[in-house]
Amino acid sequence: MKFRGLKPFLLVTALASGVIVSCAPQPALAQASAPCAADDLPCWVQQADREWAKEHGDVPRNLTEQEEREIRAYLIKHYPDTDFNNP
Repeated sequence: MKFRGLKPFLLVTALASGVIVSCAPQPALAQASAPCAADDLPCWVQQADREWAKEHGDVPRNLTEQEEREIRAYLIKHYPDTDFNNP
């Protein structure tokens, strides 16, 4: 089987790169220095926030439904002439 040209070379290179990248060891998240107690919600929230920051960087987490309601209420109260009343 004879290969001619650049296209087969690029195809083999792309396949090899994919195999090398997929086989590379993935970094594990560091464990907290002191694990949280089962009923210590603030500790669990802080630990989750740290893990999120390590994994995703500065991307903020999604708002909870309660936070969305509070923000919408604030916007409706302070900016009544806008269409925040129409979700």
